[in-house]
Amino acid sequence: MIFHHLCSNFIRRNCLNILCKKYSISNLLQQPEVGNHIEVKGWITNIRKQKQYIFLDLNDGSSFQKLQCTLPSNLNIPIKDLSVGSSIKLLGSLTVSPKGDIELFAKELKILTKCNLEEGYPFLQESSILQNI
Repeated sequence: MIFHHLCSNFIRRNCLNILCKKYSISNLLQQPEVGNHIEVKGWITNIRKQKQYIFLDLNDGSSFQKLQCTLPSNLNIPIKDLSVGSSIKLLGSLTVSPKGDIELFAKELKILTKCNLEEGYPFLQESSILQNI
């Protein structure tokens, strides 16, 4: 049983990485390939947490538009480490939302760089703004 669990996790992680194509958000929104397994990297611009799902807006700089990413709450991700400005890599499948927009249903998330908002990033403190005026 344990061996089966370890093998299935190993195969799922490695095969998902091999089968996923890497895309920019601009390419995904222009030519969506719904149902395909994809990999996308970018920065979190918005986070909405609900009971069953976490919704992330992702931007990679290739477009002014965002890609909505849906993550199940049971994905075993450190939610406290997710913040606006953090850089992440998502693996999942491209779907159409109920509103008709393209979104990524993520099966795996890796935090590449955390963004500590407690330090004031990405906003300048008022004192430094007044000093520059």
